[in-house]
Amino acid sequence: MLEIIDFVIGEMENKLYSAECDLKKDKWENNEDKWMCESFIKDMKQSIKNAREWRSKLQKEIL
Repeated sequence: MLEIIDFVIGEMENKLYSAECDLKKDKWENNEDKWMCESFIKDMKQSIKNAREWRSKLQKEIL
């Protein structure tokens, strides 16, 4: 179970890294697109944090 959660968190981190790279590289012609990317990054960081906390709680219950 924990391995699956770790895999999902890893995939989320990969998507976050990709979005952060896009934000740095792209020359944004449309501020709305840039805002959407920034918003995605913010939301993904929070989702990763929540997933890690949930994983930690689950691990404590298992042990």
